[in-house]
Amino acid sequence: MSDLADDAEPLGIEVLLNMHGSFSYRHDMGKLIEITSKNNCGLVYNCDDSDIIGGLPEIVLDRIGAYIKHVHLHELTAGYPYSELFNCLSV
Repeated sequence: MSDLADDAEPLGIEVLLNMHGSFSYRHDMGKLIEITSKNNCGLVYNCDDSDIIGGLPEIVLDRIGAYIKHVHLHELTAGYPYSELFNCLSV
């Protein structure tokens, strides 16, 4: 990932990993981004219900929130706590 980030940086491009499917375990995502430590690397948060703990995404976002650069919204009527998500990310 560092090599991709190095190639993309002079072009003003961000390299974002999409947290989706089998590539979504938040502990691994945080570690991977920390290892690259590039400003143009980040995560696409997929708003997965499995990330909700006690009705809120806060615990998950405490671990990876600093690396989230894009939020993939979907199923807007399914009851995902988007307001809480945005409040957590704005801190």
